[in-house]
Amino acid sequence: MKKNFVAPLLLSSLMFSLTSCQENRGISITNGDEYSLYVGDTLQLLISYQNIEGFVEFSSADTSIVEVTDTGLVTAMDVGSTYVTAKLEDYTDTIAITVEENLPLVIEADKTDIDVGEKITIDINQEAELKILSGEDVISIEDNVVTGLKTGLASIYAQKGEIKSNILNITVIDSSLVIEGIDFSADKYYLNIGEETTLNAVVYPSILNDFVSYEIISGEEYIEITNNTLKGIKESGEEDIQVVAKVRDYVSDPISFSVYEPGETPEKVNLFLDKTYIYSKYKTKIEFKSYPETAAKNISYEVIEGEELVKIVKDEIIPLNSGKVTIRGSISGVMSNEVTIDILFDSDDPYIDVDKEEFYADYHEATSYIDAIYRSRHNLMSGDISLQDQEPSISTYQPKDGDKFIRNTAYRYLDSGNTYLIVDAYGTPVDLIYKGGAYTSLEDVAAYLYAFGDIPANQIEEKNARPQNSEWGEYLRLNFSYFSGDTDRYPYEPELPDISGINGNTDYYELDIGTTGTDCDPSYEAVIYNDGNKITRGAARIVASIYRYGEKITDPNEMHVFYTYNHYNDFQEYLNYRGGWGEMFGNITGGGTISSKEDYNPTPYVETSYSDFF
Repeated sequence: MKKNFVAPLLLSSLMFSLTSCQENRGISITNGDEYSLYVGDTLQLLISYQNIEGFVEFSSADTSIVEVTDTGLVTAMDVGSTYVTAKLEDYTDTIAITVEENLPLVIEADKTDIDVGEKITIDINQEAELKILSGEDVISIEDNVVTGLKTGLASIYAQKGEIKSNILNITVIDSSLVIEGIDFSADKYYLNIGEETTLNAVVYPSILNDFVSYEIISGEEYIEITNNTLKGIKESGEEDIQVVAKVRDYVSDPISFSVYEPGETPEKVNLFLDKTYIYSKYKTKIEFKSYPETAAKNISYEVIEGEELVKIVKDEIIPLNSGKVTIRGSISGVMSNEVTIDILFDSDDPYIDVDKEEFYADYHEATSYIDAIYRSRHNLMSGDISLQDQEPSISTYQPKDGDKFIRNTAYRYLDSGNTYLIVDAYGTPVDLIYKGGAYTSLEDVAAYLYAFGDIPANQIEEKNARPQNSEWGEYLRLNFSYFSGDTDRYPYEPELPDISGINGNTDYYELDIGTTGTDCDPSYEAVIYNDGNKITRGAARIVASIYRYGEKITDPNEMHVFYTYNHYNDFQEYLNYRGGWGEMFGNITGGGTISSKEDYNPTPYVETSYSDFF
């Protein structure tokens, strides 16, 4: 029996003209007398003509075993034997066709992960030749034995005639290589159900990059991983989804994912940062809100300035080098606001190992935002450190609109919002205040609160602390707490604008201002606030509006910053310029007795006029 495999040959016609007349007439099938096929194979019959011409008719004796077309193309349908006949006029020829079961060619191995120099034997279920599909420099083959040559991936298969086996993937690893780390990240960390992201892992040494696998260590019901593609399959809510990258026994730090039900396209996306600066070896978080609440939350972040300085893993900013970085987010094509953060490295820090006595012996105020940040890192001051009296220093000229003091509504920021420009009563720039800096003077702290809605670096929330226990020493300032403004409990206090303690919607907070004494109130000793050994809190406070309807006030012109140096009996409003303090109002102003709940007469808040100084 002859067993051949012939590629199909389409014939547009089987009619041939005879070139000469001969006595012998007839046709013959030139493929032979018999032929073997496997189920599903095809065979094109070829015809030879002797002194005859015309169209050949083909037929199968059993079409369940083979079928044949009118052009002579035979298809093996099932196991068995039959005949196919070719006929032209009264002349015929036949070919016997045997159809065999197509036995698959299979290769197997006890293991597919081997070390350099290790050998494994490949099992083949038929006589066949073993071949390398890829990775010829990674492995070698001899007599069905595979040998690992170097670290890498290889693929092998077996072939018998036209039949090819399954593909077997071989991994060769040099076990002597020490894994120093895996840098693991993803293209996206916030996914909608059905959304996919690519996992990225860089191994040190990089020769092992091809051997990374991924493992879900928590939240396996919310995601699935195929190769290096992660897909969200169920909303995770507050549940933590964590995935690691692995090579051999080495496991990366986990990274987290969140999966959401698809939401509507947001109207607005806002980004917030924990800090406006971070030092090397530290991280900070990005927070976001999409509006309305039902809006989609599958955010992705983009570094639009300083891409080489940071890496973002989910909501964490990881510093790589020093400089300024600007980030924005997007959800469903809607862009967020931009946020900027400064990356600070020890190599740029001028105050490492500084002697504090020498620093203050030749003291000058901070010269830049970055300078202020480095100072605060080492508990060094940025602003005016001279002692101050309880009464504010008021500008000799204060602009008015009729009988109302004018509050300056012009505000100017530099350094991506980290530096605030302070002007005088004429609108002339006179000073700068830096976010994250340390300040003690009334003017500095009032401007700081107004500009940034937060407290300086040397101010803590606690009301009880000793300067000896703080690196800030005599420059430590206490107290940042909620101020109720409850006039039922404290009837001598004047009512502040829209204060929540009297059915308003604005939350005020108070903080200590350190003066050289508060001699207007006998309840408070007239001494220095912090002499380096102890703190005498006195009666001087700043009270400022920080939140409205539970949201932090971000527009300075929607804030109020007040100063009281007689413990809430009277207040003056900061008017957003150096020496700009409004008309005093309150209990003593109205003729009441200090802090008395019987003899009190607080005058109301004195309205101001609003106008730009520029």
